[in-house]
Amino acid sequence: MNDSAAARLQCENEALVFECEKLRREAKRLVAVNRALEARLAIAGVESDRLRSYLEAIKRSRPWRVAHCGRRWAAAARGNVDPS
Repeated sequence: MNDSAAARLQCENEALVFECEKLRREAKRLVAVNRALEARLAIAGVESDRLRSYLEAIKRSRPWRVAHCGRRWAAAARGNVDPS
């Protein structure tokens, strides 16, 4: 192999090594971002479950049922909705 071909191959090799290192750093950064987003999603899921159970507890409470039924019957009296 002549010197110019060897120099060209060496240059291409260095460029590829640099590109691989750049891609490794980017992959590492994206893994960290993905982990952070997964953690935030888990927190949001827990908060959603907590709020859902809180809403269900409210709906089971007698004062909420009385107020809700009263609003439905009042709306039905005005002709807005079916009371059932």
